[in-house]
Amino acid sequence: MNSLSSPTSPRRPWVGPPAEPHQMQIAERVQAQLRPQASPRLKTLEFAGQCLPGRVVGGDFYDFLEPEPGRMALILGDVSGHGVPAALMMAALQASIRSHYTLSSSPLTPRIESVNRQFFDCTAAEHYAGLFIGEYEDETRRLRYANCGHVAPLLLRADGSVERLRATGTVLGMFENWRGSLREVTLGHDDTLVLVTDGIIEASDSYEGEFGELRLLSTIMRFRDLDPPGLIRAIARDVRLSCGRRPFDDATIVAARAVGPARTINGGV
Repeated sequence: MNSLSSPTSPRRPWVGPPAEPHQMQIAERVQAQLRPQASPRLKTLEFAGQCLPGRVVGGDFYDFLEPEPGRMALILGDVSGHGVPAALMMAALQASIRSHYTLSSSPLTPRIESVNRQFFDCTAAEHYAGLFIGEYEDETRRLRYANCGHVAPLLLRADGSVERLRATGTVLGMFENWRGSLREVTLGHDDTLVLVTDGIIEASDSYEGEFGELRLLSTIMRFRDLDPPGLIRAIARDVRLSCGRRPFDDATIVAARAVGPARTINGGV
């Protein structure tokens, strides 16, 4: 295990040999068993998630947690690597996040700092993770979030404008101490938020290149009137049509749409 004394010294990424088929089957089972079995019920947000299997299995995961009634933690992560090692590290990271929400009522930043420290201490040097974690308040439709080196989620406003929820901090597990900050957005009625792992962005064929953010945004805009499960299916279909085959890497999509009235605070929503 690599132990670093400097909070600014990164671990060295490492790429191992390709996994054997039976290892990939084990990784797929681990990933499938850890998907959310139940989701919070909210008045102002519809949401869904789906993991799309690729020709190799990586460390993708998503989760919807309910720290208290009327508040939801929306999580999407991607551990580096493929096969059983990545799947096991994904399971460990997800369990750590869940335990921090079950056993602690601390604010979001200390939670992330603690999760990062555990992940750094308990994993080998080759593992790190991009993570988006946001806490959504049902009454106000406010989303406080940290983007830990993850693909920037796309927020399509009802008026057609687009906002990118870019990185606010370092990836998890690469540094002993997490450095970052929180940001906040308020979702308006019919705003759509889409989060993906890099398996969507980097899905490619030999002719058209990567699927990319522009195609993803085009798909979201064409199918924005669908509910979150329908929008996810539309994105998955366009990715497969673009690639002409099953993407190499596994990929995960989370979609959410603001619905219903929100409580007015200080004259605004």
